Formats: sequence, structure tokens, C-alpha cells
Amino acid sequence: MTCIALTPQQLADLKKEYVQLMLTDMSSDELFEYATHKALADIATMKQDQLKAHIEEYDDFAYEVLEDYVTDTDGSDTTYEEFMHDRHANDWVDDC
Repeated sequence: MTCIALTPQQLADLKKEYVQLMLTDMSSDELFEYATHKALADIATMKQDQLKAHIEEYDDFAYEVLEDYVTDTDGSDTTYEEFMHDRHANDWVDDC
């Protein structure tokens, strides 16, 4: 099979269609694993100060909670669980 020379727009469209095909074929677990891998790859080369700024841009309180959790600071398990619970406490609310 020979490849047809695609225009830049056609190549962009082909890439988009491939990604949609690939993601649609994934189970929820596979999709979560893929997203986790991609997110880790995005932050893999960040230094600690860059990561801190990135996390704080995402959530003002997350860095401190996560830093305490990974350094096993006293009481961090409870703080982490409460933090995660609070973040998802209203997931069931439909804002429509």
C-alpha cells in the first residue's frame, strides 16, 4: 500500500481521527492509565520549583498537602484523605 501525500490540514485531520479511534477503543481503566502516563511525561523534566508552581496553578492548596503526604509528615494521611474527599464531595451535583 502506498501513502498518499497529504496536505498539512489532511495530516492534522488524520492525526485527530486516529486519536479519537484510539481513545474510543480504550476501556475506562486503559484511558486512565494512558492519561496518567501522558500527565507524568508532561511533568517528568520539571524541577521541584517548577512542579510546585505548576501544581499551585492547578490548585492553591495541593502542593502543600501532596508534599506532606509524600514526605510522610505526621497526620498527612488524614489531611490527604480529607483533601481528596473535599475535592470530590460534590461530584454528583449536576450544575445544568
